[in-house]
Amino acid sequence: GQRIPMNQVFSFDDDPEGDMMLEGIVLDEGEQPAPGVLVHLSSNPPRFTKTGEDGTFSFDKLVGRSYAVAALHDGKRAGPISHLLTKTSEPVVLKLREGATVVVEVHDEAGRAVAGASVQLRALSEQTASTDSEGVATFKGVSPGWHFFVASASGLAPGRSPAQVPDGSGITVRTRITMKRGVPVSGVVVDHSGKPVEGAQVAAFPAATMLPGVNMRKDGVSSDKRGKFTIPAVATGSYRLVAVKQGYPAASSEPTMVGTSAVGGVEVRFDEAAKLAGRVLDGDGVPVPWAQVRVKERSSATSGMSGATRQATAGEDGSFELEGLPRKKIVALALSDIASSELLELDLGEGDVKDVELTLSLAGTISGVVVDSAGEPISEAQVVAFPD
Repeated sequence: GQRIPMNQVFSFDDDPEGDMMLEGIVLDEGEQPAPGVLVHLSSNPPRFTKTGEDGTFSFDKLVGRSYAVAALHDGKRAGPISHLLTKTSEPVVLKLREGATVVVEVHDEAGRAVAGASVQLRALSEQTASTDSEGVATFKGVSPGWHFFVASASGLAPGRSPAQVPDGSGITVRTRITMKRGVPVSGVVVDHSGKPVEGAQVAAFPAATMLPGVNMRKDGVSSDKRGKFTIPAVATGSYRLVAVKQGYPAASSEPTMVGTSAVGGVEVRFDEAAKLAGRVLDGDGVPVPWAQVRVKERSSATSGMSGATRQATAGEDGSFELEGLPRKKIVALALSDIASSELLELDLGEGDVKDVELTLSLAGTISGVVVDSAGEPISEAQVVAFPD
């Protein structure tokens, strides 16, 4: 199948509180206002609300940036559409229509159906369904694009499958998840001096796969006040246990082999943290509100989480502050909806770096046309640019 560039592991800081409101309306297939519809917003963390009797909805305390907005109701879906929120942007209009149907078959390693498994569709409009006696879970109103389906059941390690859903109504996509037997994996999270860290999220990342499909918020377990954690079921294989907590750089254990019996005593140690602070400016030196700031370790190694990218949103005055960065060489980049800064190399080896200026000096565009193998144009294809 198609390869997705999976080395772009992102962790998003929570959005700052803004003073802007995103308003909109959901219409049904007869262009009439649709009440009681669940609307999802791609804020960090994600938010959702329901439309009122007149089909309208709103999200408050937002910042001025692009958001994805989607709606789901009774097997019908709208969006996701991208909306650039400004002080003068128009309300969003979402029109419900029939989405795709995705049928997920869940089996164990022996090929037996797993009944009663909980299957989650991870998308902007998230859905959860249980498998029937045949091991089948069905999702309706699925939007086009790449989605992850994650199955969980007692005594089995979570099973994952990506699926690409084409655009169009009445389409049915089938995907299969194989769930393997799992054993508990436990250990301790400590800081750089060896003290236990409470409230870290810990998850097992397969060492060999480029497509882990692991979400720290959803799949992580929490460390207790003694720093201890237990992941209930991990399948046979080699893993790195990754821990994240605000104020600390992401940490990764040594490679850990998991077999057929419980694994204990794994240590995940956070390194000392550094802070990066500064401002985002335009070409004339004027602060840019609500710009995105990305930071990545200078090393190109992708062992554990060193290939991870942190992203935060600057304030209305262009100022930003990222805590919990590694004390290493990093590269920083600022982005707005129309421009980007040059990559700035910084050394956090000695600790905090303040008063950094990121200037949005690059406003180049890449444009083109997407065609199929016969040269025919393809509409509504998603195009993503990754720096080489």
